[in-house]
This record gives sequence, C-alpha cells and structure tokens, in this order.
Amino acid sequence: MRSAPLRVQIPELGSSLPAPSGVRAGATTKGIQLSWSRVLDESVVGYRIYRHAAGEKAELVAELKSDSGSWIDTQANRGTTYVYSITAVDGKGSESSSSEPVSAYRR
Repeated sequence: MRSAPLRVQIPELGSSLPAPSGVRAGATTKGIQLSWSRVLDESVVGYRIYRHAAGEKAELVAELKSDSGSWIDTQANRGTTYVYSITAVDGKGSESSSSEPVSAYRR
C-alpha cells in the first residue's frame, strides 16, 4: 500500500524588494516623526517600522500602507533616543532589507 504523496513548500530566500531610502527622523511635539522615499515597485503593499532604544532588541511598532511616506511615533517615551529602520513589504509578506537606521531623541 502506498502512502499519500508528500508536498513540500520551499520558502523564497530573501526578497528582491529595495529597501526604503531617504529615511529621516526628528522630534515633534507629538512624538518622533519619520519620513522616507517610497519604494517605487508595484509589488509593494506596505511598510514595517522597527524601533529600539539603547540595549534593547528592535521591535515592530507600525505597519503602514504603501501610499505612506511618513509616520509619527506617539508612543516614544520622553528623554529617550530611539533608532528606527523601515522595510518594504510585498503582497506575499516578504520584506526588503532594512533601510539605513536613523535615530532621534524625544525631549
């Protein structure tokens, strides 16, 4: 008696999406504002923003739609410097490499 065929799905390695560029961060009265140049690739459906403070592991803090080019981190604690990086995301959920990190201090 034969067993049922085995199906194996091999995930794609990496993504060919370019990372967002021109990332800037600065403190505002509402929090830390990030802005970036949107990735001009039809497969991009959104962006993921990662944040960490000194000695902490980076964590996902926002997921935005592809028409976004800025975001304000209203949850940033006062008196803390944060480092941010952004990835582009395609319809399959694959992420680009991270943008160049930027930092900002919230007073």
